[in-house]
Amino acid sequence: GWAGRVLVWILCLAGLMKLGQNWKIPFWAIAFAVGFWLAIGQAVVNAEWMIASFEAKTVAYACLLFALNEFANERPSRGAILLGLAFSFHPAVGLWAVPAAGLALLAERVAVRDLAKVAGLTLLFSLPGIIPLIGDQLSAQPASFDDWQFIVTKHMPFHFDPFYFSTLGMVVLGFM
Repeated sequence: GWAGRVLVWILCLAGLMKLGQNWKIPFWAIAFAVGFWLAIGQAVVNAEWMIASFEAKTVAYACLLFALNEFANERPSRGAILLGLAFSFHPAVGLWAVPAAGLALLAERVAVRDLAKVAGLTLLFSLPGIIPLIGDQLSAQPASFDDWQFIVTKHMPFHFDPFYFSTLGMVVLGFM
């Protein structure tokens, strides 16, 4: 477990450093920003994190960071493969990352042919995550009211209640 943690931490930090270098940010400024981000808990208003334990989510974030680097370096095929793998490792990461990356590529006015290739490769490499999700949904029993009440009020209130977050954090997020 510790070997996995350290490896994923290194990969995530390397991905963040490479992203900063893509925008010609000095190394010291990237290191300071990443250090500050880690010091404030990696999130402004919720309990989300990239660097902590070793689980599928952390591997997905490493794939996502390197996918963004590949897109920034105009290597859309590699970026699409890594984006699909991010979804496969942790669909919750992929469910927000894939549309966000797609919108970013649209904003960058990537050629339609390249967008189609990215979409196809992303879908192909997302299949290991999509197929089990579909299978689980087809065989799953719907959650009861009590199940949802437990999730919303006890297990993960920070994911469902906007008033759980600090007002200052919400203001900072709004300015961002």
